Amino acid sequence: MSAISQAVKAAGELQGRDAALRERLPLVGAREYPSGKIKIERVHSTNEETLCGFIERNVESRAAVIHTDSFRAYNGLRRRGFRHFTVNHFLRFKDFRTGACTNHIEAAWSFLKRHLSRFCGGWRNNLNLWIAEIEYRIENNYKKLHKTLIKQI
Repeated sequence: MSAISQAVKAAGELQGRDAALRERLPLVGAREYPSGKIKIERVHSTNEETLCGFIERNVESRAAVIHTDSFRAYNGLRRRGFRHFTVNHFLRFKDFRTGACTNHIEAAWSFLKRHLSRFCGGWRNNLNLWIAEIEYRIENNYKKLHKTLIKQI
């Protein structure tokens, strides 16, 4: 995947109510707005080095505006040269002063969680393949996926 030029970011720990998602599964993701390009990776840690490293690898321009939640691990983004704005989800879902909003990536987490819960944990062995499928579905507007697949055939 090519790098993302302007992105909305958030780290997420995928955890659900059903037995398939009881354990915490740390993922990090980036979703470009308005193009909808998305990149999701499984990580083993949600520390500053891991999350900021993901952003450095996947965002092509330091001039890109990065929106995240207020998780402390993202505090190093400004030191690394990014324009970084946060939203505190305990207060609201959009910071009206800065315009920071993570709703696009949060919608991707919701879709990923719903999609994986249908497979009763069978996705664990091939998580990277499931993530690639989710990225494809989101980038190709999963509501119009059928038309896209027909065109490619």
